[in-house]
Amino acid sequence: MYGLKIRFAVYFCFLTVLSFFVYKSYQTKYTLSLSAILQYLPDEQKIEALQNIKTGNVKAEILEKLGYREDNSFFYFMLCAGFVLILSACLLESFFYRRRQKKEIENISSYLDSLEKGAGKLITKNGTLLHDKLYKLYTELLCERENAQAEKLKFQKNLEDIAHQIKTSITAMLLSLENSSLTADNSQKRGTCTDASMLNATVNSMIKSLYRLNELTDRLLHSASLESGTKRMKRSPLSAYEACLEAYEACENLFQQKGIAVHIEHNDALISADYYWITEAFMNIFKNAASYLSKGNSVNVFFNETPLYTEIVFKDDGRGIQKEALHYVFNRFYKTPDSNGFGLGLHIAKSIAEKNNGTLCAYNENGAVFKFSFYKT
Repeated sequence: MYGLKIRFAVYFCFLTVLSFFVYKSYQTKYTLSLSAILQYLPDEQKIEALQNIKTGNVKAEILEKLGYREDNSFFYFMLCAGFVLILSACLLESFFYRRRQKKEIENISSYLDSLEKGAGKLITKNGTLLHDKLYKLYTELLCERENAQAEKLKFQKNLEDIAHQIKTSITAMLLSLENSSLTADNSQKRGTCTDASMLNATVNSMIKSLYRLNELTDRLLHSASLESGTKRMKRSPLSAYEACLEAYEACENLFQQKGIAVHIEHNDALISADYYWITEAFMNIFKNAASYLSKGNSVNVFFNETPLYTEIVFKDDGRGIQKEALHYVFNRFYKTPDSNGFGLGLHIAKSIAEKNNGTLCAYNENGAVFKFSFYKT
């Protein structure tokens, strides 16, 4: 491209020089006409000749009468030579340009074929817009391929985790049924009635497993709907205290069974969020606390309000979160070895907070702390 600009500049300069020679030729002819009129014509014809000198034919006649014959052969030669030179240069330029263009298209086509086969290498940028675009496109394709591969592996792992969770519940129910069947067979052989308490225990175990399986299904559906974006948040101003209170009441029996005290500070702070989903997020934090804390522990919920955001803090006095788990606690299906949950609750809570213009973080401070921050704008 730079060489092409230089060549066009040379052509322009040549045309400029040629135009200069034409102008000088005209000026010389005009000067000769004036000199001839002033020197050789009678005085009575000078005024008329001067008035008609601008006409080319008159000027030529005057010069011819006075013995001046114009020889334009050199001028016409230069004009024809210049025209032929410029025409030849344009034809050659067009030929070489098309040749380079064809070669460039072949190179690009070959390069795109190698990209399609996954064997393409990074091309060196040479300053052209096309190469720059191809370079960016190639890097984007590489990133997308790597991301797709990572998502594929992540999906496979999540699918294995889901299958494992469902299989655990189904296996527990099958074992309960087998035990119940064996108990019934032994009772028949001995001619005794089946122990009612054992059957009740089996039924209760199956009911518990079914409830757990049903809860897992609900959590998976919630997680999937949040990530796919099919559930739109209907945000409106609401009382953070009332949302926390309703979330606690939904799982109050869990705390009562384990002897865990819960204190929710009364506050008039308002947040802009979807009431149903934000209650679900608070409920997941309460359930997480109930699963980890022991008898005698407590959970305190308090609020901080600033001009920019409103904080809702869940703080317990338990053993806290393991240091290595702090980086992964919000990952989907992440569980500590002593956990009986599904590894979905905290992930869902964080997703809900982010979709309601908020954040959720976790840290240790004489126990575990989960802090929501909802921005006001």
